[in-house]
Amino acid sequence: MAQNNNTSSPFSAFGFGELSNKSTGRSNSMGGTSIGMRFRDQINPANPASYTARDSMSMVFEMGASGKQTRFASENTVNNVNDSNFDYIALSFRIKDGIALALGLQPFTNRGYEISSTLKLGTSEEATVLYSGDGSVSKFFFGTGVKLFKNLSLGVNANYYFGTLTTNSSSDFKLPLSSDIFFENTNRIRGLGVDAGLQYQMNLGNEPKSPYMVLGSTFKFGANLKRDYDILRYYTNHTVSGSGITSTNDTIQNISSTSKDVNLPFGVGIGATYVIPDKLTLSAEFYTENWSNYNDNVGYKSDNVKYGSRYMAAAGLEWIPEKYALRNYFKRISYRAGARMEQDYISINGNNVNTYAVTAGIGLPISRQRSTLNIGVEFGTKGSSTTTSYKQDYTKLYISFALHDYWFFKRKID
Repeated sequence: MAQNNNTSSPFSAFGFGELSNKSTGRSNSMGGTSIGMRFRDQINPANPASYTARDSMSMVFEMGASGKQTRFASENTVNNVNDSNFDYIALSFRIKDGIALALGLQPFTNRGYEISSTLKLGTSEEATVLYSGDGSVSKFFFGTGVKLFKNLSLGVNANYYFGTLTTNSSSDFKLPLSSDIFFENTNRIRGLGVDAGLQYQMNLGNEPKSPYMVLGSTFKFGANLKRDYDILRYYTNHTVSGSGITSTNDTIQNISSTSKDVNLPFGVGIGATYVIPDKLTLSAEFYTENWSNYNDNVGYKSDNVKYGSRYMAAAGLEWIPEKYALRNYFKRISYRAGARMEQDYISINGNNVNTYAVTAGIGLPISRQRSTLNIGVEFGTKGSSTTTSYKQDYTKLYISFALHDYWFFKRKID
């Protein structure tokens, strides 16, 4: 099986789908760490307090995409799938001393799956049941960061969630004149949410290039999103006529309604970053959110699936041999690596769905500018074919571009 979607994971059938990474750009290659990251040439919406790192007359524009090759294995089958995804687009700039803005668009969750099974109805009769779903929910964010004191920053993002998630099923009975049953559930999601962050920078010396440490925390406040949904259930009758077999559809159920019942949970994270300017960055973080009260009304329902705590622990590093080397371009390249462990918010048959991943990448500086082309790769495994029904072994390629430019800067010589 080969497809081109945002995701093709069977785990995306449940709950609110497969949640997207909160990291961007250089962070993707550093295990996804971002809570304690603050750099003048990077947009970090995962912690809006980082926006205050912007220069007084600078603008940063970023965009990224990714491609993923996945090998799915269950007890009986093995499939290979290719997916592609838009990751984010963002813009950030300072409006006055100590205050900066950022806005952008990120995917929040994706759904894409197709699972079939065969049911025995008697000694010789059987039916094929196909379960499928697709769609995505995106997040538009508009945020600001403010310096409360010299080394302490506070940031807030206002998020608007919007998108469509669908779940479908069909039962194809093998008897020639039997009735086939179809079910379609379309959910249009929209609503507002807020997240906030703090960062405190501790200088470890008095020189301009002295090492420093950043301590960060993030808070994603819960949100109740609005859902417009259509539920359609019908069956197809097959009858014999003079010209052959005729098929007609009869509706069993057709409902359209609106509710405000998609509840996103509260989340909290902490992180720390140690930096030797223009040379070395070490980062680590922990993030968690509790989905145990999630009311599943947009996913495939199963008694074997439960919702609980989601958490992520990650660490990463970046090393630059010689940032301002004039004759050797390779010494100016940023070399990155990291690792991440994540427990998903769903459990199957009482077993957690865990992800283990390692990352690596480079940041290619663009000559005579502070702009960067970021290339990263992630190797990971998710789930287990014996305990959670499916196992995913994947390779993911990240590509992003960070454009840095100066605004309101009058050059004396063109």
